[in-house]
Amino acid sequence: MDEKVRNLVSDYTAALSVLTVEPFDSKYFGKDARFEQYSGFFVELEDHWFWFTSGHCLEGIEYLKNQKIEICRLSDGFGNRKHREEGVPVSLDQFVAFDGHEGWDAGFIKLDSLQTAALKINGIKAFKIDDLIANSEKPNILGFYLVGCPLSLTDYGTSRFSEFMRHSIKSSLVIIFIEPLSDSPEDVTKLNAPRLWAKAHLEKPYEISDIVGMSGGPWIALVKNGAGDLEPKLVGIQSSWVPSKKVIAAVPAAPLLNAFQRTLKSYLSKKAV
Repeated sequence: MDEKVRNLVSDYTAALSVLTVEPFDSKYFGKDARFEQYSGFFVELEDHWFWFTSGHCLEGIEYLKNQKIEICRLSDGFGNRKHREEGVPVSLDQFVAFDGHEGWDAGFIKLDSLQTAALKINGIKAFKIDDLIANSEKPNILGFYLVGCPLSLTDYGTSRFSEFMRHSIKSSLVIIFIEPLSDSPEDVTKLNAPRLWAKAHLEKPYEISDIVGMSGGPWIALVKNGAGDLEPKLVGIQSSWVPSKKVIAAVPAAPLLNAFQRTLKSYLSKKAV
């Protein structure tokens, strides 16, 4: 992976990392632990920051809300300008599924001012409406990438879950080259809402066989601007995949975030009540 490409796309991405422990189990020093991870990215709208991911992650998040949570953070230590790696604490109660259109698969966390400031200090950036791409066939696009944190590459720092484990868990950011497809595979059920499709290249250096944990990660296009510099543009939100074909599907970001922006004032007014 070209270091320049990695630096351009990693600053927009973070994983929601959640570690829960169940008491009364002597298997792991008296605790039975479970670790879940959801990929996502940042968007700035109306001077507010949001972390977006797949809406279908809500089912798992609702389950985790009822557990004893040891860790709940946005792991953001992937960019080349990072100052820390421990992540930014968040609450699962902040997560909301966005159902602005039947069949869309997206959810978000509205970040407060302190969380936003902590992310900015660590070099994190947020996409804006001007950073969206609706047409993936523009001639100045030099490449497409899926960015996220697969569970299979998570480093737990120990062979056994323990009370010290929360200090040693490290997520790994993966940037996968993808090739957009004109349509879905023939044997895939058509959905009401639009989807983008692409072939995922899971070859070295990652050597991963699946992308579990990368749901909600951004599809990013690198575009050459008028000055000849590369700029990351948001294309879609990773939604699902067909493992046998190494084909992935994403919710198109432009129509979804434009719809979200139209409902944003109503959402913010409800939160203020």
